[in-house]
Amino acid sequence: MDDPGFHHSVLADFRVRLGQDGRADRLLDLTRARLKEAGLVRERTTQHTDSTHVLAAVRDLARLELVTDAVRAVLKESCQHC
Repeated sequence: MDDPGFHHSVLADFRVRLGQDGRADRLLDLTRARLKEAGLVRERTTQHTDSTHVLAAVRDLARLELVTDAVRAVLKESCQHC
């Protein structure tokens, strides 16, 4: 919890390095090759994604956050009256 995370300049530096000498294209090609080897994508076909499960998970997290905020507000209000 005390970890400050990474400094924003690290991401900027990485982006600059990735843009040099076609590294981004090579990384994408390597990723695509690994996905093909694993049988996750096929050659020359249309790939479809379904984000329904992702949207449902986000909706559930949003609802949980609302409930958590409501409980926190009630607890804060009740503690002020003690």
